[in-house]
Amino acid sequence: MEGVNAEIMQSGLQRLWAKRQGTILGHMHEIRDEILDQGQCASSFDNQPTDGELLGDRVKPRDEARYLEKVTGIAVASKLPRGSAKLIKISDASIGFIPCRGYTLIPGVDDKQRQLVLNGCSIGDAPTMYTMTGLEPYELPVIGTYVDPRIMPGFHYKVRPTGHKNYLFEGNALQLVNIGMGYGKRMTFKPDSHRLNNNTNFFWSDSYPEGYGFEPQAVFCGMKFDVMDDTQRIGEATVFRSDNPQIEDQQCIVKSTNGVTVTKYIHVDVTCQVMLKSDKSDNESHSVRVSGTAVVVKYSKQNEAKLLYIDNVGLSSKLNLVFMNQKSHIIFQAK
Repeated sequence: MEGVNAEIMQSGLQRLWAKRQGTILGHMHEIRDEILDQGQCASSFDNQPTDGELLGDRVKPRDEARYLEKVTGIAVASKLPRGSAKLIKISDASIGFIPCRGYTLIPGVDDKQRQLVLNGCSIGDAPTMYTMTGLEPYELPVIGTYVDPRIMPGFHYKVRPTGHKNYLFEGNALQLVNIGMGYGKRMTFKPDSHRLNNNTNFFWSDSYPEGYGFEPQAVFCGMKFDVMDDTQRIGEATVFRSDNPQIEDQQCIVKSTNGVTVTKYIHVDVTCQVMLKSDKSDNESHSVRVSGTAVVVKYSKQNEAKLLYIDNVGLSSKLNLVFMNQKSHIIFQAK
């Protein structure tokens, strides 16, 4: 696909937005700009999701006013022999007049009431049990002797003492270098560039009685990607905002004669400056919110995990319709 297909734009998008102020946009570049300029990102601090909302931030219109969207889907409820039925989820949800399809909505939980019971025996560690309160759903637990087995050296994490808003290490996501042995396990992170011989980026798993939450991070501000349609490069993107939570969905460990390869699939929701090939003549980029699954791999004998690409890409822009109509497979391939 060379840029945005003009034929698709004429036959599809003009019909979709023909009612906009009673007219059809006259020029193809105006339609393209109208599509790309829809992606406005809300602050993850000022606009946190509430019960029943998607994990990503709500997208605000340009005047920052809140607005209502139509939601349809299949509600799944369950009832025990006693008591009332409870909503489990809304599956196959469609959101908006021109719907974004395929979402699953689940009821929210008050973080102050969320409790997690941990048993060291379940991970082959010391027979200890802990109850953690206040852990975010996307955080992995570390408390006392217990270190969640999904936490692995080579990957990057933000660390927050539970019950506190502030993160360790000035809020930076650092590469975990080593997990120590023993009762109190030393969690050692990559040192700062000016402290290579005096690393202060460490703590012990039992040093804070309430425990820690580890938030994985795969995509950072400043990262650059090639926008690919199958094997064809159609543009480039640069991340300029990555403060939304990044959530580990799945982990795959493959053992071979060459060692162990660990692959993590992490849901990301970031904002990028995107420039398609058709825009280069104008030297114009567009702010687009991008969500998808980041594929991060740590190969054997390598100290640091590597981001390969972002798959299952969704764009907070009506440009998504163009790719859907063409049945394109869009990925953001890391440079």
